[in-house]
Amino acid sequence: MGNRSLSFGSILLGAGVIFFFLIRMEIIRPVEWFVDPAPAIIEAPDEGGFVLLTSLNRSQGGFYVSRAGQVVRNSGLFNDLIQNLNKAIVLPKNISILVQPCGAVDAHYDPAKSQILFCDEFFYQEEQIFSPYYQDQAQFTDAVLGATAFTLFHEIGHALVDQLKLPVLGREEDAADQIATYLLVMSGASEQAFHGGEFFAYLAQNYQPGHSFPYWDEHGLNEQRFFNIACWLYGYDPGRYAFLVANQVLPLDRAQRCPSESAQSAQTMAQLLGPYMRQ
Repeated sequence: MGNRSLSFGSILLGAGVIFFFLIRMEIIRPVEWFVDPAPAIIEAPDEGGFVLLTSLNRSQGGFYVSRAGQVVRNSGLFNDLIQNLNKAIVLPKNISILVQPCGAVDAHYDPAKSQILFCDEFFYQEEQIFSPYYQDQAQFTDAVLGATAFTLFHEIGHALVDQLKLPVLGREEDAADQIATYLLVMSGASEQAFHGGEFFAYLAQNYQPGHSFPYWDEHGLNEQRFFNIACWLYGYDPGRYAFLVANQVLPLDRAQRCPSESAQSAQTMAQLLGPYMRQ
């Protein structure tokens, strides 16, 4: 019995050593493994606002940190976005933003908890999506930060629909994309919205053959989300995003209608969000 226990323990120890070696050599790449005991680092204003529950300044230790995850940590992106949002919008009550490992790629708003959950595994997906297209570190950084910001603002769009009881005609997912694009454009960060759309375009290119498209899903197809965002950006600033039409990324038939689409969106957003914006 004692020999069996010793043998089993030796096997476990050996497996652990091999597993650790494979991680260090990046032969296998588990997603963001962290335990973060840090307290909240951003508190909401007295009127109600966004609260960041998790610090991203985690110790690497012996764990794997994705390239994209490290970019987000070093940038202070979540801190900056939340501070700017709290300067711009007054909410009826606090909305918490929790960033943590989830075991799956996910980001969603939970109305029961008034909480946005942003999973670490999303950063690993960004690394997989953007690395083949952006070898330059500065460009890779811009793409990751943009897609992360857009995803957070998309979930904030859901939170605003819920908290402010905003009317939605059509799919709420489309409305959340529209709110995210509008808020980023109005804050002077339209490039982040563009990288958010670009993320969907690359996701569409990476779709595995033989898999059926999720036509049943509440989200639009990734290609549709990209073209919608591209259209709104072109409509908001035709000069800056003229390359989308010149390079035939955005078809002319759609581009001709984009200025009116964007103007209508801006008018709607200003009317709905205006009462909650700080002067």
